[in-house]
Amino acid sequence: MKSMEKILGITLIAFFLSSCKSDFNFDAYSTDLFIAESVKTPAEMAVEISSCTGDSLEESKTEILSLFSTDSNAKVVGCVNKDNHSMLVVSLDAVIASVDENGQVPDVEGFDLVLIRQVLPDGEVDGKNYEVRGVRTWLVPSFIERVKMLMKQNMQSLTFDDVSFTITLNNDERDDILVTGNFLWVDGEPFESYSRQKLERRQKLELKFSKVVSDLVLRMKAPTVVFVGRLK
Repeated sequence: MKSMEKILGITLIAFFLSSCKSDFNFDAYSTDLFIAESVKTPAEMAVEISSCTGDSLEESKTEILSLFSTDSNAKVVGCVNKDNHSMLVVSLDAVIASVDENGQVPDVEGFDLVLIRQVLPDGEVDGKNYEVRGVRTWLVPSFIERVKMLMKQNMQSLTFDDVSFTITLNNDERDDILVTGNFLWVDGEPFESYSRQKLERRQKLELKFSKVVSDLVLRMKAPTVVFVGRLK
């Protein structure tokens, strides 16, 4: 009997010490990648909760919104069922910022989600000269710590297997731009190498990145996930 109780106890602990899905989605406009100053850009976080109905929904809203800094202007915009998971959707302001002259992450105090742009050497494609920017996804360390603390209180864990990062890249230039990335999904299609592909003016791409990216972000290593080139 004691043996059965022990097994049941371990099973319950394993059930509650679970992770929950968190999807981070950035909107980025190409012209914002080629300026120097920091600019706001729209973003969403969809996080798994127990239910989209009842008292637990209101409690979840309060808990999730408490994670964000004031400048993020976070607000709940919906709750949806996705792949049999109840996902609370929060819209917020992210920021696009440049690394400093030493290649260090900029001061983005007040924000939680960041796209870091980096000036890279120009490149030539088909006889045309392009200026190039690398883009990195980054979560502010204090935000990661708040997420971990909330999950610990709810007997959950934060693991890269349940975290995804997506950038919706919009071309608002006067000409086509070139987009490069590796080991990612582009508009739902998997690519080992997506190299120097044209994105026409006023078109957009959804770029979803691998679990390696998720793991690096949670380790606060800000990986470069996409390269964008525009005509000089």
